[in-house]
Amino acid sequence: MNWLFPAGVADADGVYQPLPPLWVSAALLIGGLAAAVAVTYSRGGPWFSSVVLIGLAIGLGLRTLLERRRHGPQGQPLVQVAGGQVTLHRADGNARDLQLPLAQIAHLVIYGPTGRRAYRFIRHDGSWLEARPQWQRRAEALAIEFLQQRLRERVVIEEPQTGFAQARGDGPYFGS
Repeated sequence: MNWLFPAGVADADGVYQPLPPLWVSAALLIGGLAAAVAVTYSRGGPWFSSVVLIGLAIGLGLRTLLERRRHGPQGQPLVQVAGGQVTLHRADGNARDLQLPLAQIAHLVIYGPTGRRAYRFIRHDGSWLEARPQWQRRAEALAIEFLQQRLRERVVIEEPQTGFAQARGDGPYFGS
C-alpha cells in the first residue's frame, strides 16, 4: 500500500505527506454515487440513504482535490526549513504548527520511542519548545534524516527512555 499512500517524500526544502492519486478520489466519488443509486433502487428505500452516501463520496473527493489545490502535488509539508525558519506542521496532532527561527535554535533533542518521538527545540537562552507529532514511522525517519542534514551538529538523538522514566514524565538527559 506504500505505492498508493506513501508515508512521505523528502526534497531540499522539507518532508511532505503526498496525497493519494487523483484516480482514488474519482473512484471514491464514482463508487459512492453508484452505491447510492444501487441502494436507492434495490430497496426502493428512503431518500436519505442516497443523500448520506452521495455526501460522503463528494466530501472525500472534494477534500482530496482541495488539499491538492492548497499544497500542490507534493502534499502537506510535515517538516519544512524555509525563509530562515523551521516549521513542524500539525506538531501536536492538531492544526497547530510549531515555527521557530533557525537563529534561535541551539540544539534539537529528539527522544522517545520510535513512532512517538518528541522534538525539543532548545533556544540559546535555555528555554525550549517541544512538539510531539503523530507521524508514521517511515515519515518520522525521513523527517529526522532531513533535520540532521539541515541542522547538522545541533541535532541530538537520544535513546528511548525506560518505562519508568516515561511514567515519571522525565525529559531527555541532554537539555533537560
